[in-house]
Amino acid sequence: MGRRREQPELRRLLGASRLVTLTGMGGIGKTRLALRVGRQAERMFPDGGWLVELAAVQDPELVPSTVAMVLGMAERTARPVPSVLDDYLRDKRLLLILDNCEHLVDACASLVTGLLGAAPGLRVLATSREVLRVPGEHVFTVGPLTAPDPERLPPGDLHAFTAVQLFTQQAHVVAPGFEVTPANRAQVAGVCHRLEGIPLALELAARRLRVLTVGQLLDRLDDRFRLLTGGLRSSPDRQQTLQATLDWSYGLCLPAEQTLWARMSVFIGGFDLEAAEQVCGGDGVLPGEVIELVAGLLDKSILVQLESRDTIARYGLSETAREYAQQRLRESGAEAVVRARHRDHYREMLRRAAAERVSPREMYWLLRLRTELPNLRSAMQYSLAEHGGARTAQEMAVDLHDLWSASGRKREALTWLTRTLAADTRPTPTRAQALAEAGVLALQLGDAPASAGLLAEARALAGRLDDPHAAAVVALARGISADPRPDPAHARVPVDESLTATRGTGDLRHLSLALLNAAMRAATTGDPRATGFADECRRLGEAHGAQWTRAWGTTILAVVAVQRGDTDQAESFTREALAVFRIVQDSIAAGVCLAILTAAAVRRTHYERAAGLLGALDAVKRREGVLAVEFNPYGPWYATLQDDTRRGLGDTAYATAFSKGTHLTLDEAVELALDERLEPAAAPCRPAASPTADPLTRREEQIAGLVAQGLTNRDIAARLVLSVRTVESHVQNVLTKLDFSNRTQIAAWIGAATAADAPPGTEA
Repeated sequence: MGRRREQPELRRLLGASRLVTLTGMGGIGKTRLALRVGRQAERMFPDGGWLVELAAVQDPELVPSTVAMVLGMAERTARPVPSVLDDYLRDKRLLLILDNCEHLVDACASLVTGLLGAAPGLRVLATSREVLRVPGEHVFTVGPLTAPDPERLPPGDLHAFTAVQLFTQQAHVVAPGFEVTPANRAQVAGVCHRLEGIPLALELAARRLRVLTVGQLLDRLDDRFRLLTGGLRSSPDRQQTLQATLDWSYGLCLPAEQTLWARMSVFIGGFDLEAAEQVCGGDGVLPGEVIELVAGLLDKSILVQLESRDTIARYGLSETAREYAQQRLRESGAEAVVRARHRDHYREMLRRAAAERVSPREMYWLLRLRTELPNLRSAMQYSLAEHGGARTAQEMAVDLHDLWSASGRKREALTWLTRTLAADTRPTPTRAQALAEAGVLALQLGDAPASAGLLAEARALAGRLDDPHAAAVVALARGISADPRPDPAHARVPVDESLTATRGTGDLRHLSLALLNAAMRAATTGDPRATGFADECRRLGEAHGAQWTRAWGTTILAVVAVQRGDTDQAESFTREALAVFRIVQDSIAAGVCLAILTAAAVRRTHYERAAGLLGALDAVKRREGVLAVEFNPYGPWYATLQDDTRRGLGDTAYATAFSKGTHLTLDEAVELALDERLEPAAAPCRPAASPTADPLTRREEQIAGLVAQGLTNRDIAARLVLSVRTVESHVQNVLTKLDFSNRTQIAAWIGAATAADAPPGTEA
């Protein structure tokens, strides 16, 4: 609202400049403007527009990884992440929105410089309180909304002023009957003028009309601003204004709300009610009071409700409000206590997740931990900085094993393990596990010498400790790392030892991993025990209601089936498993499934489909850095699939079919594999004038129909077993192709099409 003049100018700049940075004070509306312009400009970019939210990222080293993960990439290569990004983006035409760069400005500037040099089709739209100072950067300052001067009020309607427009709109949220009248127009003008047209301030002020009149609101603003006369004169005026807005909002909170607001600043990336109760309760705030205090802060627009992957409501603070609260928490003297509670809460969460790994809740925990990763990082970072806390950080890094693996964050996993191993060298079972896991990761990332050293140290330490669980984890690491190429029979020894060790501990989590490793190796080296190992893993998952474990066992059964020529069974198993892997975005597992379907297509001599699937695998690889099927024990099998497909089609036809899959996201690759979409995404096309024309793909028509039924994106994702992001992408494609701007227009279009198809004389 109120940015009609800025939007076309920004679109023009984005067409002329490869980097545009929106600057301005906190709360001025940089993010909203960037998102609006990004959506408008997205159709200019065949490879889409991508939002990278950096507010929750605290470590500059994680900026490249964060961009990579937003693009659907993962970290399974020894190459530096910026280099992998350069390679991936080299032939793309896309828009990258980097939001909230100011606390990571050097890291962002360095990354953007490299990416723009490597990818000529890339455009970057950044929001930051500080310019990036990158060559070619065009800076666009986002100013305040226009506000009337109460001393010189113009005649007639005040809605020509954009600050009044925003204030009135927000007032309607809490007071639906509110209007600017001759009686209150001077007071409305006074509020907008006093708040200098700052959107955040206007929104906070308008929400108070739930309990105040405009006149009372104006009076309180006067009182609050007078309190700021003793502020630091060295601070810019605009920062003092924002401070005034937040001080005023803080002053309107109850004392307990003020306390809770300050304590909530320890959360990064959001939190749920249980976390608020455990971390922020106590010392004057009863846990039972937290729910009402959260409701009060939501009413005051201090907190916002976030989208959640599950049924648990999540809340968050804007970055500006969180920074303000951090200052208040430091002033209270309670920061260390609250941060320790935060650390303890997320440490206990990881313990519960690890204990429920092979259970009906393992899918829940994979999704939940992915959501909580910013808080988990913060807890580990605090533990490393705290005297004597490195052991806790080490325990957390070890317990995050499944998340690191499923989400493709192998390099980040190795970084955390390496930091904790350096910080805590005590000979404990946890250290043995950390050494073992770091050894496997180093090997998978291409550093064989480091891997050998870490695994040797892990084995030596486990030998000195009387801890069967640590010994089993080390045995499992050796089994995973054993190279079958020189002598498959010799490589089976550590694999069998890992099974014996994990069975002896009763640890279902590591037993499932040992069974999977044994099944994978047996299936790809001609060991007849493959079916038995895979079936045992599948049955383990079934017995405990563990869908992810069951799906992995099913996947290896599919490998065995396709190798013995039973393509129907292989495809059936693979489709079943993919439905699970898609939900948790397990790209390693999805890649294996794509390879199985490729093998099935080769068996059927459907070489064009096989080549398209290999192209989709290549698209996954460009995000992952490396494919699971390129590692032993899959490597020779994968190479054979490529050779057989190329021979079946010929080089030219192979290249054509292969290229169709090379620009797909993981979700799109899975859809292609499941025959849900036979062709890769094409450039948006304009619809015919008639509503009965068919500009949409089959999947887009299906989603448009569900939109017309009033389902949300999350409802549609659950019904179709898709990710929410995939549904959002499809809905945006529908809007773009039909040249619509909202979901209501989609519903009307579907209704018109239905009426046109109805037999004469029937009601649509």
